[in-house]
Amino acid sequence: MSPIIVLAPPVPLVLMLALCALAFIQLVGLPLLAALARTAISVPIVAMLVSTQ
Repeated sequence: MSPIIVLAPPVPLVLMLALCALAFIQLVGLPLLAALARTAISVPIVAMLVSTQ
């Protein structure tokens, strides 16, 4: 009888990679999105201030 080859990685490895991905998104992605949103809001405000003077 031939041994069964398991192609799926072990569950703890998958959970660890998922947690690392979530940590990366929270540590890098969210501040990046906040900075982009801040810039997107600031540009029209600065343009209005410059155009009125």
